[in-house]
Amino acid sequence: QTQTLVTPTADASLIRGQLVYTNKKCGDCHGPQGEGVANKGNPLAGTTLTFQKFETVLRTGGEGALGPNHLYGQSAISPSGMNTLYAFVASLGK
Repeated sequence: QTQTLVTPTADASLIRGQLVYTNKKCGDCHGPQGEGVANKGNPLAGTTLTFQKFETVLRTGGEGALGPNHLYGQSAISPSGMNTLYAFVASLGK
């Protein structure tokens, strides 16, 4: 029996990013497709945030402006998880 190694693709990253989005309940406020939810969360689809700004918002809660809902330390979202989450969010609305 021959085993084939699967090379990770952008699609695999997007699927993993979607899992992080779902598991962290981002869609509860930002909508399942990042469309936003009235009186809860801004749209994420079509975001123009750079990765650095995106990560800063999620690691610091927008430097405290967003309260505790966006405080995800390294143990809550790993660096690779943050990369895939950003890839998923950046893919929304395209």
